[in-house]
Amino acid sequence: MLAFEILLNGETKVLAGFEDWEILSAILSARRAQEESADDDLEISVRGLALIKVEGQREHVRWERLRLSVGDEVTIRLLDVSKADAPKKRYRSDREVQENPFTDEEILEMQRETYLELKRKFEPNSGK
Repeated sequence: MLAFEILLNGETKVLAGFEDWEILSAILSARRAQEESADDDLEISVRGLALIKVEGQREHVRWERLRLSVGDEVTIRLLDVSKADAPKKRYRSDREVQENPFTDEEILEMQRETYLELKRKFEPNSGK
């Protein structure tokens, strides 16, 4: 099967691939922080879309996103492998079922980040 090997500063971080892939993509993104006190959001993520099932169902697949820093070196190698790392989440997204794309742990982390952002905004002298 086709897989993307993602290396960060020379170290393999993920081997992303799945048998029934229709789309497999690696996305390198940077989002500028909206406040001076916050850091820019730099990351690479690997995602996919499975072939449509007979019933017309669609499933998305994604692996853990990797946070990046300025100066990091990201390498993507295309490989033909018999086994890849399990995805972080595989979820349906079709007309009948819209599953949450995030794990419980990811939701909690996003809530924590929002809390810290609001704390910096409304209590600027309280530290991080």
